[in-house]
Formats: sequence, structure tokens, C-alpha cells
Amino acid sequence: MKLRVKFSKHGAMKFIGHLDVMRYFQKVMRRADIDVTYSEGFSPHQKMSFAQPLGVGLTSDGEYFDIELNSLKPLGDKTAPDFTAETLKQKLNEVSAIDILVTDIVLLPEGAGKAMAEVCGADYTVRSLDTSLDLISACERFNKADTVKIEKETKKSVKEIDLKDFVYKLDATDKSTIKMRLCAGSGTNIKPTLLLKTLYEMNGISYPEERSAFEINRVDLLNKYMKSLSSDGKIF
Repeated sequence: MKLRVKFSKHGAMKFIGHLDVMRYFQKVMRRADIDVTYSEGFSPHQKMSFAQPLGVGLTSDGEYFDIELNSLKPLGDKTAPDFTAETLKQKLNEVSAIDILVTDIVLLPEGAGKAMAEVCGADYTVRSLDTSLDLISACERFNKADTVKIEKETKKSVKEIDLKDFVYKLDATDKSTIKMRLCAGSGTNIKPTLLLKTLYEMNGISYPEERSAFEINRVDLLNKYMKSLSSDGKIF
């Protein structure tokens, strides 16, 4: 059986990179005595796959990984009742660091795609500590524009894109806070910093390069229906 686990990442853990988060959850599964399925061969590993990596320095309320289990019973106690989504969540949080919290677990149907392959969008909230740009007017200007041509770097080249095609929602809730929904996934992935730089350039203002100028939180990762990745499964 395959489960999809949703977790948040805040505080000091925002400085922990993606590979370390992967290793962290492998250890959490062992500490919690979860009956995880392992691959075969000379170097068996847990059958675990993560959704889109989160940039270092960003916080999140919507991170995901898929994990395959042999059963919902604790390791070594086949007479114990099966874990429910709620009891499994509690079990994982009991052995987790304070700044990482499992918030939801669902059971995926047979044949469900991996979390990474399902990602098509991402919601972010950005709080700006820089006062040089009026975020309300900047967002209005972007939304009213017919096209916003920019150059986007890829691994192999630089290509011109119309950023308007990949920004699904953009609103300033006040002078210091922006909510944005961006295209995400293996095809085209728009980072919030790319949109922020574009807003500054459109208004002729120098973009502050200091990381401390913005607090960026990923609210959730979304599937092709622009619904949370948790909606691909069901509560058990």
C-alpha cells in the first residue's frame, strides 16, 4: 500500500536542504517502527519518493512524500490494531523534530502516480521587509499587462517566456504581503523569487538580493486540478 504524507517545515529546519530532509524521514520511519517496504538488491532502501524540493531558506505548510508500507501494523507486533491516519500521524510526530510536523496522511489508490509527477502548481505567501516597492500597485500592473516577456535560465540554455502564462494568481493582500499561485513541476517551474524580480524590474526598482528581504512560505503543492496533493488519496 502507498501513503502520501503531508508535512510542514518551519523554524530552523528551513535551512536544512532537500537531501537531508529525505534522510531525516528515513530515520523517522525507523524510529516510529513503521513497516516500510524496502527495495531488493545489494543496497536496499525505503520505497519513499518526495514531491518538488523546497529551496533552502523557505518555510512551508505543504510538503509531501509518498511511502510504501507492507502493512499498517507496528513492526514486530502483528497482533496490534492497524494504524489509522490519525494514529500514524501521532506516531510520526512523537519522534520528529519540533520544526517539522506531519499534518496529513492519505491512502493512495492503486496505480497512483508519484507525488513529484502530480505537481502542477504551487501556492506561496510572500512577506516583504523591503519598502522600496509598492506591492499593491506592482501586482495590479502585472495583472493588467497583456504579456510579460522575460528570459528564464534552464539547465542547458536561456529562453524567453511570457511569465503571464505561468502565474495563475497574484494578489497583494496589503503593502507587505503577496499571495501567488505559480506553475510548478518537472516541465516548467516558476520560483517565487523570479516573479518578485520581475515585479521590481517592471517598476524600475533594484531588486534586494539579501535573503532577509523576503519571508517566503510555500502554502501547498497542487495537482492538475489545482487541488492539494492530499486530494489524490483518502483518509483511512
